[in-house]
Amino acid sequence: MAAWLATSMASFPKPDQIRWALLSAPLAISRMTTENFGSPGAYLSIDGKTIVFNCQDRLCALDTSKSDAGQSAIRLVRSSQGDEPTQSAWVMVNKVKYLLATVGSRLALLKP
Repeated sequence: MAAWLATSMASFPKPDQIRWALLSAPLAISRMTTENFGSPGAYLSIDGKTIVFNCQDRLCALDTSKSDAGQSAIRLVRSSQGDEPTQSAWVMVNKVKYLLATVGSRLALLKP
């Protein structure tokens, strides 16, 4: 899966969408607007089903398997705003998948 930020003509040049495509079907591009969560920002993390991205200096997760549900496919992972965008990475601990991210200048394991 590949994912990227995109913009509509209404919000140009500020991104307001997450777009993604499976590498096995690169012409089938899916998209989700993020208006209820703010403008998406830098640092996308993908695990094949979930896309984690910064939204108004918070951390949001988009479940691509629920993209037909609209905005309810997006949820906040971290609701507090940070001073700068949060970098994150997927890790496995005891066969459980977590998101490793900084929260309050400390590393934390988050469950999106």
